[in-house]
Amino acid sequence: MSLFSTRLPTIQARISALVVACVLPTALAATLLLYRDFVMERASVERSTVDTARALHQLIDRELSGAEATLRVLSTSPHLKSGDLKSLYGQAEEILQNTDGAGDVAFVLCDANGQQLLNTLKPYGTALPQHGDAAHFSDLKLVAQPVISELFTGGVATQPLVAVEMAIPAPSRGNRPVYILSLEFLSGRFAEILERQHLPAGQIIALLDRNGAVVAHAPQAQHLAGTRIAPALMEHMKSAGEGTVETDVLGNSTSLIAFSRSALSNWTLFIGMPREAITGGLWESVSLVAAGTLLLLALGLMLAKFIGDRISRSIKGLVKPALALGHGQVVTVPPLLLREADDVGQALVKAARLIEQRTAERDFAKQTVKQLGEVTQKFEYQACHDELTGLGNRMLFNQLIKSGIESCAAHGDRLIVFYIDVDDLKAVNDRYGHMVGDDLLRQFAARLKGGLREFDVTARLGGDEFAAILLHANPTYAEATAHSLIDTLSRPYQIGELTVSTSASIGVAGYPDSATTTEDLLRRADLAMYRAKNNGKRRCVLYDQSMDQERA
Repeated sequence: MSLFSTRLPTIQARISALVVACVLPTALAATLLLYRDFVMERASVERSTVDTARALHQLIDRELSGAEATLRVLSTSPHLKSGDLKSLYGQAEEILQNTDGAGDVAFVLCDANGQQLLNTLKPYGTALPQHGDAAHFSDLKLVAQPVISELFTGGVATQPLVAVEMAIPAPSRGNRPVYILSLEFLSGRFAEILERQHLPAGQIIALLDRNGAVVAHAPQAQHLAGTRIAPALMEHMKSAGEGTVETDVLGNSTSLIAFSRSALSNWTLFIGMPREAITGGLWESVSLVAAGTLLLLALGLMLAKFIGDRISRSIKGLVKPALALGHGQVVTVPPLLLREADDVGQALVKAARLIEQRTAERDFAKQTVKQLGEVTQKFEYQACHDELTGLGNRMLFNQLIKSGIESCAAHGDRLIVFYIDVDDLKAVNDRYGHMVGDDLLRQFAARLKGGLREFDVTARLGGDEFAAILLHANPTYAEATAHSLIDTLSRPYQIGELTVSTSASIGVAGYPDSATTTEDLLRRADLAMYRAKNNGKRRCVLYDQSMDQERA
């Protein structure tokens, strides 16, 4: 497995990244400046469009104000007061003849219940239907001035229209309205006013009554007359009076809506511009910046490749000498394209000589350290273990029992100590010799270790004395284990052709039941072992306090 990653970036990649790091911030700054200019231009367009909407509304208000003035004049006609409706009809037609676009305008006179009495769209005397806005006549009776209606469908024209309406009171009837006089406008009349503005392609203008119904639309779209816009949008325009908002309206895609509301009619006029008309210039400028950025990047990356190749060839020329250095071979460095690379090559040659010298010194030192380590390890093992049985000695046992007591004290645990004596070992040595006695001790130690758990500790304290530490054990478990050990340790031992018999006596003491210090625990386990030997050997005895009194 390689010690080094093969995915690290190359020199050429680093130089290319440097080119990108130089070009992109400039491009980003240019884009941000373009965006700032776009925001400022958009704000200017919004203000200009709101001003245009306000100016258009003034034209509409002028038309409606003229209608109000005409109604006031006609309402004072003596023909109306005398009830000569035919003469009133003629007077109304004379007024219309002097009005531009008279075909889109009509005078209508109704009684208080909404029945049309005359309509200049029809010859006088023609039977006429109920007025299309008669449901709102009750509101007219409460005011003594002209009122601008909402959009409704005319009973005669059968087209969407609006009217300036006025109640005519009769003094002889206590000023109760007797007539409703109105000047009606087809929605197309207002559409023509909007069409005259010659707005750029894609823009729309819509005139809304106070309930949000489309009165007129430019470009003209007769099917949109009467269409209502979203209530939330209408409420926003009512509350704001004038301003801009982005929304989908009248089936168009997302547009910027600039609107203005009239205090005279409570109508709203808005101009809608598609988003593309506003952002198109921005995207065109951004595209130019992007193209310029890509061109600069391409040129910069080509230059980076040229420079990177030269640097790469110089550095790769050092690979072979470096490998030779690693394999202990002769190091030769070819001429390189960079002064810095030449310096590194000469350093490799010097390093090869130094490595050769240091290798010899290292090998000598390594051999010396190895020998010292082996001697030290041997002495450390011998210092803590019994040479005959391989078990821990008294020094190691004392250290382990001390650590065990500290651990039990910290965790509220218990431990048991076995003090074990090989019965009649002296007799075996006297009869068979010390070599047989040593073999007996080795087999005794093996049986002792095999009769306990793996994590229990065994040791030879000297001569015929052994000991064991049982961790996480209580007296009941310890007594059962001791009896099992006695059976195991007391079975005959086969030493060569000899069968040697012996037994074991075990004294048992526990922490914290028997003692709480290392010295007391070992001493009391020893007392219990001597009690076992005095009681006939081949048995175990648990420590009790009476043993201290007997010892004394």
